[in-house]
Amino acid sequence: MVNDIVETRLNHFLGLAAEVPPLSRETPETLRITASNQGPGCEGKKREEVISLEECKLRVEGNENRNRERKGGPTMRKKAIGGLVVLSFLMALSGLTGCAKNAYFGVPNKAIGVPTEFGETEVAIEKAERSPGAQYAPEKIAKAQELGKTAVETYWGCRTKEAMAMLAEARKLAGEAELAKAPPKPAPAPVAAAPPKPEPAPARVAPAPAPKPVAVPPKPTRIIVLQGAKFGFDSAELTPEARAILDEQAAVLEKEVDVKVEIAGHSDSIGPEEYNQGLSERRAKGVEEYLISKGISADRLKPVGYGESNPVATNGTKEGRAENRRVELNVLKE
Repeated sequence: MVNDIVETRLNHFLGLAAEVPPLSRETPETLRITASNQGPGCEGKKREEVISLEECKLRVEGNENRNRERKGGPTMRKKAIGGLVVLSFLMALSGLTGCAKNAYFGVPNKAIGVPTEFGETEVAIEKAERSPGAQYAPEKIAKAQELGKTAVETYWGCRTKEAMAMLAEARKLAGEAELAKAPPKPAPAPVAAAPPKPEPAPARVAPAPAPKPVAVPPKPTRIIVLQGAKFGFDSAELTPEARAILDEQAAVLEKEVDVKVEIAGHSDSIGPEEYNQGLSERRAKGVEEYLISKGISADRLKPVGYGESNPVATNGTKEGRAENRRVELNVLKE
């Protein structure tokens, strides 16, 4: 027997006309289909077809699949196109940022895209740390790490050119540390030669007259160290503590009207040498301008920058570098 549901589905999907008996049993295993032809010029004409139950089921399933494809096709295509657009955007975004990390040298990122020099510098320092030369140049690796962190902070401070110069210097230090070698062994001590034979005692002569007294040279130039007059990293701005110390020195210079001084500005060794030279000059100039504002004549002051050339402490520690960022007053004339 043919199932009533199969008959209904077959009538629906084959588009049979309602007024024509659409489906009848030919045999227990076959069906006779009577339908009106569709399309221009075919109205009213009927066609009959005898098919097996298996063929009937196949036709019903085929029509259902085609209907599902027609209904879901546009939606699926839209979803596929939307997925491709999102995927393309993510790939483009990945290419833009270079798969950026969240932070470099411990400094969090402040934008999606970062310069490739950030990652290159980190890789160079990590490579140097794993190299055999690391044991012979630990101070260069430490300086490169601190310089890298300072460079990232400087970059986020919108000073790109300075930051790139610092990163280049950090990579240079890392390369030097990677190629560092053990210091050469000290040369063996020379074999002592046989002592020479003593010479005969010279004939006694009259003692030479006592030399005339030599004039004692004047005292060396005084250096007035402005204890506590330090500067922040990469800064030429006077701190309140430095201003208080300069106020005291201005009072002394007002009394000693014949004294002329050299204002010597200094810096630590972090950063390019050329940049540090300019920084020390700005520090010396800032002290000069402050002393002039306190009534000291400009012709008694000579600002000079010495960069990183005259450290008073090691540049290998944070405390030592703070000591080296200073200004001194060297007395030229009393």
